[in-house]
Amino acid sequence: MEFIGAFIGIMAVIMIIALIMALASYIVNGLFLMGIAKEHNIENPWMAWVPVLNSYYFGKVAGSITNDNNYVKNYLISFIAYIVLVTITGATESAILGLLMGIAAIAFIVFYFIGLNKIYKVYVPQSATVFTVLSIITIVQFVLMIYLLTSKIGKGQVQTDYNNYQNYR
Repeated sequence: MEFIGAFIGIMAVIMIIALIMALASYIVNGLFLMGIAKEHNIENPWMAWVPVLNSYYFGKVAGSITNDNNYVKNYLISFIAYIVLVTITGATESAILGLLMGIAAIAFIVFYFIGLNKIYKVYVPQSATVFTVLSIITIVQFVLMIYLLTSKIGKGQVQTDYNNYQNYR
């Protein structure tokens, strides 16, 4: 009986820590996305705070700051496909739709990291690839967003970095 009580206690602590980390990540992502949107005068920066809508807004912001309309279109198609397939698969429990949902999820994640790389190229062009790889293979993306928020976003250095990025492209 003591073992079960200890196990439940440990699981409760883990859940509380996970909830705190999820909340902190949500806040940092919201601040990051809203800061970029405001800095580049992209309308509706409040969308950064609305669940699900903030995923759509991420694609809009990443494409807007690099003037890449193809990225925006591809990101939105993958996002919509994923959302639709999640909804349909949940209602039908079809194995084929489940497979398609998995493929759409992978496409959505790939386009997310492509967009993150585009944002990194605007703010830290010389380290964008390293930052992207670190974001993919570790949880350090959270720390990188905090770094960009505190050192680059809103500091006036972005225009110079962006011009350098455009010349490099």
